Amino acid sequence: MPTGRSGRQPAHRVGARRDQAVVHIQDGHVSPHRFAGRPARLAEVWLRTVERFQEEYTQSLGQETDPHRAARAAARHVVARSRAHPRQAALLLHGPEEFGQADWPPEHRERADGGNRRTLARLAALGTALGATGPEDRERIALAMVEVPLSVVRRHFRAGEALPPYAEDLAEDSATALLDRFG
Repeated sequence: MPTGRSGRQPAHRVGARRDQAVVHIQDGHVSPHRFAGRPARLAEVWLRTVERFQEEYTQSLGQETDPHRAARAAARHVVARSRAHPRQAALLLHGPEEFGQADWPPEHRERADGGNRRTLARLAALGTALGATGPEDRERIALAMVEVPLSVVRRHFRAGEALPPYAEDLAEDSATALLDRFG
């Protein structure tokens, strides 16, 4: 059987049967797994990718004791991780809806909800440490630490461009400006 430059079989040749999906575990690493149907396969692709991102993102929040530095580090992390894993970042930019979230089995929806709850709880804890008190403050934190860094990534990826070398700085500077009102 022919192999690619890596010496691995091409993904379309890796013994995938009807009850299997070829799932990219990491960029360039392919592994077959059994899942019950298309919705479960799509859920696994999305969940494995988003869970890795969420785990690393929440770790980045915990590496600094100062909440302002933690927020800036988390904003930078979104861009840096996207640079390091562009295929995974491109997948996440589509959102779970495009992976058939409405049709996922209950256990996959529960996994997604649990990961989101944990991540949002960490953001809420950081907001509390910053002195956030109301809806406007929570919106400001979401923009600074999630939405603006993702927009830096999205803008370049959708244009088919690599992230510029200053992309992390843009995310951090934006987070600093948005969170400056919190002492």
